[in-house]
Amino acid sequence: MSIYLICIIILSSIFVGIIGSFVTIHVIQNRKNKDIVSSLTQRKSSLYIKYNTQEEIVINNYSHLNVEISKLIVEMSKKKEFKDKMNKLAENKEGKFQRKVSNDSFVYSFNFSFVSLEDNVVIVKCDYDIEKVIEPVKIKTIDDLKFIHSESNKKAGVFYYLNVKDFNSINQRYSQTCGDYVLEVLKKRLVKLEKSNLYCAYLGSDEFAIYYNKHVNKKKALKLIKNILRKITKTIDIGYVNIDLVIGAGICIGKYEELDSFIDCAYVASDYAKKRKKYNIVIYNEEMKLEENIIDVCENELDLIIHTKEINVNYCPVFFYDKIKFTGYISNPVFTNNMVTYEKLKNVAIKEDLIDKFMGIVIDNQLVNYMKKRPNKNSK
Repeated sequence: MSIYLICIIILSSIFVGIIGSFVTIHVIQNRKNKDIVSSLTQRKSSLYIKYNTQEEIVINNYSHLNVEISKLIVEMSKKKEFKDKMNKLAENKEGKFQRKVSNDSFVYSFNFSFVSLEDNVVIVKCDYDIEKVIEPVKIKTIDDLKFIHSESNKKAGVFYYLNVKDFNSINQRYSQTCGDYVLEVLKKRLVKLEKSNLYCAYLGSDEFAIYYNKHVNKKKALKLIKNILRKITKTIDIGYVNIDLVIGAGICIGKYEELDSFIDCAYVASDYAKKRKKYNIVIYNEEMKLEENIIDVCENELDLIIHTKEINVNYCPVFFYDKIKFTGYISNPVFTNNMVTYEKLKNVAIKEDLIDKFMGIVIDNQLVNYMKKRPNKNSK
């Protein structure tokens, strides 16, 4: 066997080993992800209780043991009312009853139902729900920022516009109650950051604002927001899973006569970060504003086209051989605003899930129809 063949065999073995390891890791990670998702849907869990009417309660969970839940039931079993209910279930050999227990963080709802009776031991099924307690937090509004800005004599500063990326997926996957709790936790964390020259505000939905009323350069502005995000994006425990947050931040640095323009610029940068997954922190510049304006104009133009179901067109002559040989006319779209192009309009239609309607109107209006004769005398 030649040395070349031996080298090829060794390299092939190493390559297969690497691929096998990668596949194994990927499968394990997918299983972990599935386990996490399934645990979220099992908020209503069950365990079984063996209650000896002559002696004491014994907790047996035939599926998965929750130590905290078991402790709560043991505490409940010491109360006379609970003992009376259990004795009644044993006596009637049927029935059910409910109990609720709460602490500072959670509300536990228990539903006990009779299963069977063996000698003096009654077996009871216990279904339970765990709900996170959400406490409202008083926080400044945007009006406070206007007051602060006017009091600072319009000094140069930094305005940060924050939003929670993929917040809708948190609501959809974990429930709106969970989404509300995430927002309340963020409010609490922001309030703790406030100091003499740093002010925070909740703007509604998943949007927050931070105003720093000192003049800083871009480097210091970035350092400040990175420190803030590191503190407020710590994992949030919602009782049955931990949520890791990703927050996008738009930054506006400088001096503005009106706070509204300051906020608007920071919002544009924040929206830019939200729509692009690879960017979390974005500093505003004029090109972003132009891009935002173009999108707005295209959305208005698309809305007009969808409702009227027609596009204005002109007909351009087509020549070959350096405008010597005339071959016919081709129709081109004419939009109400010169910032709009066909490609930009098409991209907006795709984003808004209106591409089928838009292309149907395009075809009906013969935007790509090639004609030997001008369709009518009055056309352009």
